[in-house]
Amino acid sequence: MGLLLLQEGLVRRFIRGEDGVYFDQPSPSYDQKDFVPIEVKAGSLVVIHGDLIHQSFENQSPNSRHAYSLHVVDTDGCKWAEDNWIKRKVELEPLYAS
Repeated sequence: MGLLLLQEGLVRRFIRGEDGVYFDQPSPSYDQKDFVPIEVKAGSLVVIHGDLIHQSFENQSPNSRHAYSLHVVDTDGCKWAEDNWIKRKVELEPLYAS
């Protein structure tokens, strides 16, 4: 069993610049009492919205903790910010048309 701590709010952006990818400002400090603990059973899949502030503590297990990042965007009418870190250099054809 593991523990995931959650807090609301988007406070900084990941951006792409000439020198690579970086955060637009330093990481803020958070008051630990504002986090809500959520127990997570080993082997569970946790899906987190990109605006959700979250943290977990050091893995005390000898086993690796795998993390995957999946970005899903409704591109209909979507205009990427020029400095968005995930912006493609070439637009892809949609998988389907509505």
